[in-house]
Formats: sequence, C-alpha cells, structure tokens
Amino acid sequence: MRQAPEKYFWWKMLPYKNKPERFAEEMLGFIPTDQQRSFFRSIANGTHVAVKSGHGTGKTAADAVTIIWWMLTREHARVPCTAPSEAQLKDVLWAELSKWHMELHPFFRGLFVVTSDRFYHKEYDRTWFAVARTARKEKPEALQGFHSGNLLFMIDEASGVAEEVFTVVRGALTEVGNRCVMTSNPTRTVGFFYNACTLWEDDPWTVLTFNGEESPRVSPEFVRQIAIEFGEDSDVYRVRVLGEFPLQSDYTLIPKHWIEAALKREADYPKKLSRNKFDAAGVDIARYGENKTVFVLVKGIKVVGILSYSRQNTMKTAGQIVGLCKRMNPNNIKIDEIGVGGGVVDRLLEQNLDVHGVDVSRPAIEKDKFANLRAEYYWNLRTRFEEGSISLKPIAVQMSKAEIVKLIEQLTSIRYEYGSNGKVAIWSKERMRREGIKSPDVADAMMLAFAEYYPELKPKRRKTWGEKWSDKLEQTMPTNVHDTYEDYANDFYRRSRYPITDDDLLEDMTW
Repeated sequence: MRQAPEKYFWWKMLPYKNKPERFAEEMLGFIPTDQQRSFFRSIANGTHVAVKSGHGTGKTAADAVTIIWWMLTREHARVPCTAPSEAQLKDVLWAELSKWHMELHPFFRGLFVVTSDRFYHKEYDRTWFAVARTARKEKPEALQGFHSGNLLFMIDEASGVAEEVFTVVRGALTEVGNRCVMTSNPTRTVGFFYNACTLWEDDPWTVLTFNGEESPRVSPEFVRQIAIEFGEDSDVYRVRVLGEFPLQSDYTLIPKHWIEAALKREADYPKKLSRNKFDAAGVDIARYGENKTVFVLVKGIKVVGILSYSRQNTMKTAGQIVGLCKRMNPNNIKIDEIGVGGGVVDRLLEQNLDVHGVDVSRPAIEKDKFANLRAEYYWNLRTRFEEGSISLKPIAVQMSKAEIVKLIEQLTSIRYEYGSNGKVAIWSKERMRREGIKSPDVADAMMLAFAEYYPELKPKRRKTWGEKWSDKLEQTMPTNVHDTYEDYANDFYRRSRYPITDDDLLEDMTW
C-alpha cells in the first residue's frame, strides 16, 4: 500500500537504497508487473541488466522509475541516458520520467527539477543529475567524462546503439557501485546488445525477456493481430510479441549451438589417419592498427592452437612461420596474401618453404554456387561445424571463459547473404565494420586452416576376431604414444615457444 509521503524526510530514503520495487510502490504508486519486478530485483542485486522485450510490456516505464529511484536514494548520483535517436530519448523516455516525477510527494518532487534533457537536484545541479544525450557512431565522445561512485548508465533501444558508444560506456564503469541497464526490442542479431543477451549471460549481465504474451500490459487483441497479419512463426511476431531475436533474417553463418558442440567434441581418429601427416595451419596477417595477426594450428580435425598478436611487423610474422615450418613441417600452411600478407608470402617462398598464399577474393572453385573463394571456404567451415567434423576441445580446455566467449562471439559474427545471381556471399570486412562488428581475425585464420584440407574421420569397420585378439594383446604391453605436433601446439598457446626469441629468428632466417 502507498504510504503517507509526509512521514518521510530526505534522509529516510536509505531503506529504499536496495529496494527499487518497494520504492516504486510506496513513493510513486507504481504497481509493477511480474516482469518489472524481476527487473527491479536484478538491479537491486548489483548486476548489469539487459532486457529484450516485445512491444508495450512497460520497459520504458521501468527505466523511468529506475532513474528516479537511483537519483533519490544515492547522493550525487549521475545517470547518463542514451538511445539511437533524440526522439526516443525526449519523446519517450523523458516523457515517462516526467510523468512519474509528478507522482512524487511535493516535498521530494520539489528537490528535483525536470527539463527537456535533464533531471537534477535543485541545489547540486552539476554533480547530481540525469541527462539525456544521443551518442552517435560518429561522435561517441558525447558520453565521455562521466565518473562517479553512484553512476548508472541507462541505454534505451540498445539494439540500435553503435559499438563505439558501448566502448565509451565500458570505459566509464570503473567503480564497484556503477551499473548499466540496457533495454530494447531485439531487432538486430549483431552488436553489443545481442552479444550481452546471447553470449555473456550472467557474466556479467543478467538477461531478462519481457514476453508480450505474458504481460498484463499487452492486450490480447494486439497479440492476435500480429499473429494473423504475420504468423506466429514469423520474425515480426518473435520481435514485437515474444521479445526474441529474429531467426529467418539472421544470416549467421555458424550458429552458436554448433560452436558449443564443437567445444565439447572428442575427436579420436583412427590409427591409420594419425600415422599420416594430417596437420595444417592458417595465418591471417595484419600489421599495425586494431586488427591482429592470428595463427590457427590444426591436427586432423582438431584445432589445437590459436594465438594472436597485436601491432606486429611483418618480418616478425615471417620469422614465426619460418620457425613453424622448420620445427614441425606441417603439410598445409595457408596464408592470407591480400594486402600486407603478400610480402610475407613472397619472403617465405623465397626461402623455398612449403606455404600457400591464398587470395580469397579470387573466383570460387564452384563458381555457380559461391561469389568468391572466401564464401566457398567459409561455407566449407560452416559444413564442418554442422556435420560435426571439427573439434575445438583441445583449445577449450586451455582457454579461460572470457577467451571462449570471445571465440564464440567472433565465429558467430560472420554473416552471409544470397546475391541477385543466387550465389552465396560473405559480408565484407568493410560492411562488418559499418555494422559495428569487429574484424574476424580468428575466424579468417580458422577458415584458411581448413581450406581444401580433408583429413576426414573414416567410418569404423567391424573388427575380425584376430584384430580383437591383437588389440587385447597390445593392451597388456606398455605403450608410450607421443604426439609431437599437439605438444608443440600446447607450447604455442602458452607462448613458451611463441613468440620465438630474437636468436631463433637469426637462426631461422637465412635471407
């Protein structure tokens, strides 16, 4: 029940500090739905919160109430609020904030002022405020400079906010009491909001879904109309009603659950295969800037090593490949020769090393199906994940959870489409950059490692009684199987032999 507000003095806000649900009911007369209650409780637990929602579920009202609760229960609180457009901020979020501000008792309402883009304490307008700022990709610095022990970032319609803006937000959340809240209709299957909801759940984000079918704020008539017009299995119904990301328009090349299966997949291949030299490496070369030089080592169908280097010159990269060739001599090394990679390939071929420069912009082998080699090689990698002929377990047992999340994020970031000629094309790096997707360096190196490389698992045939007797006899004898290549890959990952020392470089480089 709503309490008589005159009983409260300013210092009595303390009991509400970790109880936004109670604050909403007693101070504003706001009766939350079950979905909004879960939202308030998640914030009270001290986590960052991401809410994907259908239309009309009350997410904006919950945002506005949260801003008021935060401002009234924390001294010198600061709440930067942003959205993809000024209209979303001022006409929607700020209108809702003004509405619930008016529900405060005059004593508390009089302490705070609401303008067109600010909500601030009357006596501390420079240090105690919420502000509406539209941060665009071209000018993310509009959200810079916010630092406080009581900082809350509120991001509305987060699915449409550029990656550059989130980079600024992450840099501001430096203190223990800082929190971030993102709410949005889940319209895009790329970007920070999508990753938070699908990859980073519970670490550090609490992810909630406001399903319109379950919300008392959404009329059954609205749900019925969307179902009739678009169908219950349509993406429109998923986004507008269920609060789920679209499926049919999601041209993700390698779905997340295929990657998760590969991370757990054992790959004990037959002895006949292991006696042969089935190993490969893919190298995606960068120089300076944000992109990275990435090595991916493969044994059979197992990815046994991944390592990346930032801001490394091409001579150092060439020396590392020389060391790899001389120590292990893998029979299938492919190097991206587009751009700065061309010089590296030329240097290595000059040393008569068995490497292959790959220009993925060239025409595909199956020209009637794929726009270029990049599309064909990536589609073959997709097929491996789909059919289960790839294992990531050797690297999964070595990588931290954060590294695994980054690997999944990058592999799921690859998008494909069908051109007007019906051929499969992979999004270019330039298009990915425009969409706020980072350069897929690891994915490119893995694509190269498996390009035109077919050490497939052979079906097990039924053993004869003689073979069974021989196997039983072998089990009684001591065995000492040592896989040098996999040991090398482990050292490679742990960086105990990579990067190689300057002495190694002088020894390996003979030009």
